[in-house]
Amino acid sequence: MNIVYENIDNPIEIITPGYSNDQISITVEGANIFTQSPHKYILRPIKGQRKCTLKLSAKEDGKLRLIGAEYFRIRSLPTPIPQLGGLPNNGLPQAKAAVVAQTTLISTYGPGFGYNLQNRVTGYKAKVITADSVYTFKNDAPVLKLDMREVIKATQPGDVILFYEIQSETTLKKDTLKVNCPSIVIPIR
Repeated sequence: MNIVYENIDNPIEIITPGYSNDQISITVEGANIFTQSPHKYILRPIKGQRKCTLKLSAKEDGKLRLIGAEYFRIRSLPTPIPQLGGLPNNGLPQAKAAVVAQTTLISTYGPGFGYNLQNRVTGYKAKVITADSVYTFKNDAPVLKLDMREVIKATQPGDVILFYEIQSETTLKKDTLKVNCPSIVIPIR
């Protein structure tokens, strides 16, 4: 089964060899369909639906005859993956110099996601845990404030930086989708 995603426009292409566009009728259950150009359409799932069915019919001798159907599973968008600048969010120890060089939290849907959606971090909480102290920070923007950057510069091997309650938003055509992202744990080596 094919997959389409809630909250976004899912482009699909429908080609019907042997039939002209005026001979074809498309019906969809569980989603709305919009024409972009000949053979190119946008499939927009209806909220609350878990599947949709697209049926193609062709006019032959004045009658509509079903010539094909396609079934789609409707899924929620995946959770964006946050990371500190260019450092991967894998929980592995990172060199202090590499961590100090980063200034912003980013989030993406990952390299395997087929849609080019713009997602950005809008806020976070953070802790820098050292051998003798725990420093707590909060920001309503993706950047690391100067006081946090100064604490990170003073970290030693074995210290840990934790970003949590990371909020991000994806800008869609008609609205903005706000999402809570997974935490980031960065041990210093």
